[in-house]
Amino acid sequence: MRGRGIARNLVPTWRREMKRHWPAAVVIAAVAVSAAAQAQQAPPYTVTAATVGTSSAQVIGSGNRWRLAIVNQSATANVACTIDGTAAALNSAGSFNIPANSTRVWVGPGSGFGAPGGAVNCISDTPSTPVTVEIN
Repeated sequence: MRGRGIARNLVPTWRREMKRHWPAAVVIAAVAVSAAAQAQQAPPYTVTAATVGTSSAQVIGSGNRWRLAIVNQSATANVACTIDGTAAALNSAGSFNIPANSTRVWVGPGSGFGAPGGAVNCISDTPSTPVTVEIN
């Protein structure tokens, strides 16, 4: 019974302290969130249009990215890309196949960098295949 009485007496004290310090806690939390948002602000989107042929070629260079999207805009051609700067090959280990009219997307965890940052090399099964790469 004594324990219940002590806990019951602490609750009003806690409420009184929260009312007294609440404005300062809100300001501190708002400043912390604002600073974190500025530090983790996403870089602007960059869109690169490329024409991919039947031999592996670099489409974009390496760099930090939050998001990487590769769009195969051909209605018939298949494309394969690597994201680590190595040569791309169709239907091979280490290359990501992107069927006709499809998009392949990599997104970093949370709100930080984490999408693959290596150079992107692509190859197609037909000459002159349009590919769009979007990064930020």
